[in-house]
Amino acid sequence: MKTSEKGFKRMLIEMVEVIVIAFALSWLIRSFVIEARIVPTGSMLDTIQLDDRVMIDKFFFKHFHSFQTGDIIVFKPPSSAHATEDFIKRVIGLPGDKVEILNQKTYVNDRVISEAYVNDPAKSDFGPITVPADSLFVM
Repeated sequence: MKTSEKGFKRMLIEMVEVIVIAFALSWLIRSFVIEARIVPTGSMLDTIQLDDRVMIDKFFFKHFHSFQTGDIIVFKPPSSAHATEDFIKRVIGLPGDKVEILNQKTYVNDRVISEAYVNDPAKSDFGPITVPADSLFVM
C-alpha cells in the first residue's frame, strides 16, 4: 500500500470518528442540557409568538431551580389533552395555592394577580381549586 493511500485511509477514519463524536455530543446535549424548539401555536401570544424559536433549558431548572409564579415552562401534556406536542405555559399557582378565575380576573390565594401579558381575559369562571402537592397550575 502506498503512503498516499495510508494517509487517505487515516484521514477517512479520523473524519468518521469526528462525525460520530459530534452526533453523540449533539444527542447528549439535546437530551439532557438544552434543546431548540419552534413554538407550534399562538397560545402564549403576546409573550411568545407563533413560530418563535426558543431554547429549552433541561439541566438548570431540574437541578438548581424551584418553580416560581411567572416562570414559563415546557412539559408533556396530560393524556386528557389528546395532544402530541409539548405545551409551553406560564406558572400561575404553586403547590398549596388556591387558584380561582372570577369575573375575568385570576386570583391566587384570594389576591388578584397582575396579568399584563394577557390579551384576552378568561371568558368563564373557574375554581376555586387548591393546587395539589407535586403539581403546578399553568395557563
